[in-house]
Amino acid sequence: MQDYKKVPLTKSDIKTLKYQYRPGILFPLMLLTVGVVVVLGVSSFKPELFRLAGIDFTWFLIAIVIGLASLMHFSMTRNFRADIKNNVKNVFLKPVQKLEEKTDFEAGSGTHYVGQEMNAHKVFYVIVDNIRHSIDQDLFSVLEVEGQIAFHYAPISNYLIKIDRPE
Repeated sequence: MQDYKKVPLTKSDIKTLKYQYRPGILFPLMLLTVGVVVVLGVSSFKPELFRLAGIDFTWFLIAIVIGLASLMHFSMTRNFRADIKNNVKNVFLKPVQKLEEKTDFEAGSGTHYVGQEMNAHKVFYVIVDNIRHSIDQDLFSVLEVEGQIAFHYAPISNYLIKIDRPE
């Protein structure tokens, strides 16, 4: 059985959740830019396409593109905004099954000349619920097998904010 508690979000947690807004800003902005350029381009080269009964629908189509981009933005960021507004996160204490330390190599670092060695670095993992999670060396050094580790989740988006030592 795992322990569970609700705690307030820290400034770092809020920053992490706001960082997840990026796709919700980038993709609607791309839709908005391409949509407005296409509508204005078509209306300048073939203005008769957007005229119906003597009324120009160019600005109406631009308003539709803006509305779709706004709808896309708000639907993509809705859960993260709700998590920040609630200002609460769920912290689960789970038992550590296994700790792993591996040597990994930097991709492409051995391709400069023949005989060059790959750049090696250490990677640290903790296995919890049969899932391997990457952690930093400081956390790895304080953990022990059969001990506990804290998983911080946002309750609405179910986003894993961070993995930390238990308090």
